[in-house]
Amino acid sequence: MKAGKILILLIVLLSLNTSAQQKPLLDSINFYGSLLADLAIYNHAIEMQNNGSRFGVNLERHVIGGFIATAKVELGINLLKNNNSFKSDAATADNPKAYLVETAKPITTRLGYIGFKSTKWGTLRIGKQWGVYYDVSSYTDNFNVFGGSASGTYNTSTDGGGEGTGRAESAISYHKTIRNLSMGIQAQFPLHTFNCGGSLMYKLPKGFTVGAAYNYYEIPKSLKLAVANSKNVAHSAVGLLMYNSQNTMLAFTFAYNQSESQYPTDSTIIGFAAYGVEFYAHHYFTKKLLALTGFNYLIPDGTYISLPEEFKIFTIMVGAAYAIVPDLFCYSEFQINNGILIAGKKGINVFAVGLRYNFSFGRGNWIKY
Repeated sequence: MKAGKILILLIVLLSLNTSAQQKPLLDSINFYGSLLADLAIYNHAIEMQNNGSRFGVNLERHVIGGFIATAKVELGINLLKNNNSFKSDAATADNPKAYLVETAKPITTRLGYIGFKSTKWGTLRIGKQWGVYYDVSSYTDNFNVFGGSASGTYNTSTDGGGEGTGRAESAISYHKTIRNLSMGIQAQFPLHTFNCGGSLMYKLPKGFTVGAAYNYYEIPKSLKLAVANSKNVAHSAVGLLMYNSQNTMLAFTFAYNQSESQYPTDSTIIGFAAYGVEFYAHHYFTKKLLALTGFNYLIPDGTYISLPEEFKIFTIMVGAAYAIVPDLFCYSEFQINNGILIAGKKGINVFAVGLRYNFSFGRGNWIKY
C-alpha cells in the first residue's frame, strides 16, 4: 500500500465522529524519527553512509467500547546521495541490491498501517508492519550498524516485507497479551500467494524471557525460476532466550530458514536452507555510556553445488554509544568478519563511527514497532 493512500485512510479514520470521551485530535498525534549517518572504513577506503534514517507519525483516537483506533506511517529517508549501508534493517523493498529491483528512492515506505487496539481484546492491524516473526528475532537486531544477518529476518536483501519475516507487506496481524504470555498471528495476501506466521513470548522470573516464532512463505514464481528451485513453500522458525535488567541485556536467537539467499553477481541469486545463531549483549556503565557486543553465525543446511564448500556467515561485533545530550548519540562499531563470502573469499572487516539523533513530539514516546 502506497504512503499516499495510507495517509488518506488515516485522515478518514481520524475524522470519524466519536463519543464525548475521546481525546482531542492533536493530543493523539505523535511525530517521531531517527536520523543516522556514519563513516565506514573498509577495503582501505572511507565512505559516508546512510544508516536507516526514518520519520514517522503515530495517530490514536478513542472510539466506542474502550477501543482505540490506531494508525502509523513511517518513511525511510536517505540523507545522502548514496544509499549504501551495512545495516540489514536499513533495507527497503526498493533496495537496489535486491533481486528484481532496478531503482532506489530517497524516500520509501518502511511502515504503514491502520487498526484497533483494546486492553481486553488485543490489537488488530492491517498494512505494512513488523511481522510476528520479528516479535522474536528483533532482540538480537539492536546494533547501530551491523547484525540481523543470521536470523532469517531480512532475506533476499530486502526488509523481509514480501516474506513476512521483517516489515511484512499486505499483512493483517493480531496480538494479545495474557499476563506473562504474549502471542501474535499474521497473514499476508500478496497476489497469487499466501503467507502466514505466529509467535509466542513468555516472561519468566528474574528478567528472563523465552520465545518462538514460525513463518510460512509461498515462493513467487519469479523467485523460484531465478534460483532454479522447484520448492513451492519455504518454512522459517526462530527461538529466543533473553535476560534483561535495568542496565544489562543478553539475547540469543536460534533460527532455521529455508529461504536464505546470496548474490554471486548483481543479476543472479542463490537460495538455500540454513541454520543461524545471533547473540546480542549490552551494558550501561553510566546513564550516558553504553557498550555492546555480539555475533552472527550462519551455515547452510547441507551441501550446495552453487555455494563454496566453506561458505558461512560469521561476524563478531563490538561497539559503544555515548549520549552527548539525551536525544543525540555518537556511536562506533567494529565488525570482525571471519566468514567466507559467496565468491569464496574471506569477508572484510569494517569500522564505523557516526551520529544518531532521535526525536519525538506530541503524545507518547518513539517506539520501534
